[in-house]
Amino acid sequence: MAWAPPLPPLAYAESRVAYWRAILDIPDGEPAAPVLRLMAAHRLLELGGLSKAEIRRLRPLLQDSRQ
Repeated sequence: MAWAPPLPPLAYAESRVAYWRAILDIPDGEPAAPVLRLMAAHRLLELGGLSKAEIRRLRPLLQDSRQ
């Protein structure tokens, strides 16, 4: 089954977090997956939608983008 982009977020913070989480889970085979994951990671960080464990897991991705 092909990945389908999530519906656009509503005005609620929980729906925005869910939207970006769905984008963070994009499969590797999708076009521009690394760029979309990076965008999602940054947005989730801004929204406070990541746990400390998730931040540690995504830290290499976020640090690579600053170089």
